[in-house]
Amino acid sequence: MNTAEPDNKRELMVQIWYPASPSAKGNKAPYDAYPDIFEDGYSQALHMPKMLFKNLGLIKTRAVEATELSDTAPAYPVLLFSHGFNGVKNQNTFQIEQLASHGYIVIGIDP
Repeated sequence: MNTAEPDNKRELMVQIWYPASPSAKGNKAPYDAYPDIFEDGYSQALHMPKMLFKNLGLIKTRAVEATELSDTAPAYPVLLFSHGFNGVKNQNTFQIEQLASHGYIVIGIDP
C-alpha cells in the first residue's frame, strides 16, 4: 500500500514448508500457530460459536518444526501459495505438506 509516509511498511505473515531430512526429529508443528486469534476470527467470519474452534491449538501437523532442509537434492522448486479471498495460509496444510514431501518448497502468505 502506498502512503505519503516514506517509512510506512506493511508486515506480512509468511510460513514456509520444505522437504526435511527423513531422519528429522523434533516437535510436530501446530496446525495453527496463533489459535486464540483464529478462534475469534473463525467465529466471526463463519458466524459460528467460538467454542467450536477452542481446540485448534491442539491439532498437530505432520511437519517437524525448525528442522533443516533436506540435502537429497541440489535445488528445490519454489511455489507460492495464495489461499484466495477470506482464507488463511494454513487452510490447505495437508496439500502443502504433500507438495513438500515431493520436493517442493511452499511459501504461504497471509496478507
